[in-house]
Order: sequence, then C-alpha cells, then structure tokens
Amino acid sequence: RGQIPMVYAFLIHSVQEHPTTWASFFFTEEGNDPKKKKREEALSRQVCEDHLFHKQCSTIADSSKGRRVPSEDEWMVLAFQSREYASATLSAEEGAFYVPSGEYFADPKVVLWRQVLSCAYTIVLEPDENRLLATNFLRHIVNVLAEHFKNPIVSAVAKEFVVKPDEVIAVIQTFLPNGKLLFLNTTMARHLRREVEKLLVQEQQ
Repeated sequence: RGQIPMVYAFLIHSVQEHPTTWASFFFTEEGNDPKKKKREEALSRQVCEDHLFHKQCSTIADSSKGRRVPSEDEWMVLAFQSREYASATLSAEEGAFYVPSGEYFADPKVVLWRQVLSCAYTIVLEPDENRLLATNFLRHIVNVLAEHFKNPIVSAVAKEFVVKPDEVIAVIQTFLPNGKLLFLNTTMARHLRREVEKLLVQEQQ
C-alpha cells in the first residue's frame, strides 16, 4: 500500500437538503484535484440523503411502537442543561454506504457518518480499510471537539468551526495525522488533546 493514507477524506457539514461544509480534509492527490469542491458537495449531499432515509425509517419504527421521537431542539436543551460533553451525542445516529467508482472517484469508497444535532461527521475510506477504527474515530472526535471548544452543543450551530478553523485543523491533524487512523481510547484521546494545546501555543508564538 506504500504511502497511501488509510483515510481518503474527513468532512464536517450540516445535515440539511443543501448542506454547508464547515471543514474538509482530503488526504490523497485525487481528493485535492480540481474536482475537490464538487466531490465535497457530492459526498455531503449523499450523507444527508442517507441520514434522511435513516431518520424516516426510525420515525416509522418508533411510531409503530407508540413512542414519541424527541425533536433536535429538545436534544439540544437536554445537552445544554446537563453541561456534560458526552450528552451532546445523545441523539447521535450513524450510517454507512458504498460509493462506486465514477466521476469523482477512480476507485470505490466506503462512507461512514455520524450525525449529532445539526452536524454530520463523515469519513471516507477505501473498501478494505478498518471500519471499526473509523467508527471509533468518529465517536471520539465529536466529544474531542466539544471538549476543545468547551461547548457541549458545538454540533448544534458549528460557529466555532467557522470562526476558529485553525483550531479545527490542529485537532484533526493530531487525531488523524496524514489520514492515518489511530487506536483511540480515553487515555489516548486525553494525551492527544494535550498535544493539540501545545501545537496551538507554538503557533501563537
């Protein structure tokens, strides 16, 4: 496999019909070619379509059982009131789908996403890559960003992602160095958060 990164791309974008991308990282030459913007838009749009499908299926299932599904606003209130970073993932949904080769991809890809409040965290892999590590990364990075910005509902409005892009870059470059998936647990995540803080201090000097 040589120097080919394990991860093709990582995106943070809104969950809506016409998604807005707040941060994107492509780790291959193809990913950063002139089609990058269109590729980014196609990926975020497909994730939102897949998320909508999951949500519709979940709503139908819950309705058939007589359970009321809390709204996104209700989840945000719960997360804010608790002031616990982990609570911001209460309403998280996950999904995955396969993307065949075509206009934007020379080879097929697997897309994994995790939706929290108004954000989707999306990672794009080669089909034979370690999906368990990728899923673990998605689950950790949501809490890492919430803790870094000291905002348990950072995924609700994503203002910090827009206002402080350098800090987002520092976090992702540390937790996903050159597209390499790391084995993350609580101890490792804590260590890497300290590395992010050191990196940001160095950049300010």
